[in-house]
Amino acid sequence: MSGSAALSRRSLLRLGGVVGLTGTVGAGLVAPFPAVAEPSRTRIDYLDLDPVTSTTRTSREARPVAEFAARTTSAFSTLAVTWTVTDAPAPDVRYRVRRDGRWSDWGPLGDGPVGRVEGTVGPRDGTDPIFVGDCDGVAVRVLDAPAGDVADPQVVLIDPERLASDREVPGDRLGTTAAPARPELTWRGGWGADPNLGSTCRGPNPTLHAAIIHHTAGTNSYTQADSAQIIRGIHAYHTNTLGWCDIGYNFLIDKWGRIFEGRDGSVESNAHGAHAGSWNTDTVGISFMGNYETAAATTAMLESAARLAAWELAPYGRDPESRVTLAGKTIYRIAGHGDVMATACPGRNVIAKMASLRSRTAALIG
Repeated sequence: MSGSAALSRRSLLRLGGVVGLTGTVGAGLVAPFPAVAEPSRTRIDYLDLDPVTSTTRTSREARPVAEFAARTTSAFSTLAVTWTVTDAPAPDVRYRVRRDGRWSDWGPLGDGPVGRVEGTVGPRDGTDPIFVGDCDGVAVRVLDAPAGDVADPQVVLIDPERLASDREVPGDRLGTTAAPARPELTWRGGWGADPNLGSTCRGPNPTLHAAIIHHTAGTNSYTQADSAQIIRGIHAYHTNTLGWCDIGYNFLIDKWGRIFEGRDGSVESNAHGAHAGSWNTDTVGISFMGNYETAAATTAMLESAARLAAWELAPYGRDPESRVTLAGKTIYRIAGHGDVMATACPGRNVIAKMASLRSRTAALIG
């Protein structure tokens, strides 16, 4: 099927649900218009790390070259570290936070440099933004980076205020019997996307060849009421801090299997995302919320990913178990971020499920 034909089918599928509002909407289905949460007011604090000129350590200890000493801060729930772009590899960044009056253990601050997945080089790069819950204190160390490789490091603390609507994030199902049907999802308005963040993105991809699977990293102990807030934090970091036009992922899926529209236009068209560098073109970026290097992906999450991938790939006649060559690499039609870039994403526990994810998607397409 040609790209234009597939796009037309995607548009008609969406219009079919809208027409259903004046005719008959299928049993058990609700109108596909997004419910809109109240706008989110996001606060972002940028705090400079101090250089460490000397330190005493054993031969087995990593050497901190910059640090943000433990201290009280304004309230935040999402954390990242950024630096001025250089050609050096990402540094090893460690953090601890204070939550409910107690300090956590030191832990790694996600993958990086995340800025390279956008496909263009901005003035600053950084770690993944990770959700840490409601915190009011932080300490950060940048370890064992050669002198000059980490320029002007900053701690980024994001507080995408909690909304009353977060406890009942609205979803909707498409009023059509076409197969495979679009799975229930939450539109951008449902998770409280701030319309003042970001700018106009480039036009959509003309076709779709593959789905790239990611994870957001960060905590796995979030609640259902946290999911929308996590996405708002990522959105603020990608746009306000890194200067992207929008959140990078096309879709995000929480551990209960709830699907959230990410980049604007991802439901109606093949929005060009920012998730895999040269492999942003003609792909859809789907991110599992959590760290699946350390936790197992839930059955609900994997099933939702299969249903979403089936709905995305079927109009183009793509076999999820086949391979395609994109940007010089031959990959499966459903591939992990680590299949195209040097990263552990989407985590070993998702990687172990990729074959079954592809086969389930193929079964749904039929």
